[in-house]
Amino acid sequence: MSDSLEERLRALKECYDKGYITKSEYDYYRKKELENWSKEHEKQKSFWKRMWDKAYYYVERILSRLIEGILDAIAILLEYAAKTIGAILGVGILGIGF
Repeated sequence: MSDSLEERLRALKECYDKGYITKSEYDYYRKKELENWSKEHEKQKSFWKRMWDKAYYYVERILSRLIEGILDAIAILLEYAAKTIGAILGVGILGIGF
């Protein structure tokens, strides 16, 4: 699609004016050109959309690593607490105490 939309529409109009295509063909191809142009521009993201996507990606990675670190710390604390409570209960069951 090296030609611009204006050039393609102008060429269609010329063909119609010279009688090479009918009115219905002109309307069909003009509509098709406009739809193709619209679809092509929908695919291209705006600058701000690209910036939003990048920010979202990095914030998501940072938060997931932060949450993962917190959960790892909680797991270590729970493991330590379980060992401590197990040792205390073991001492209580054996009757060793104050």
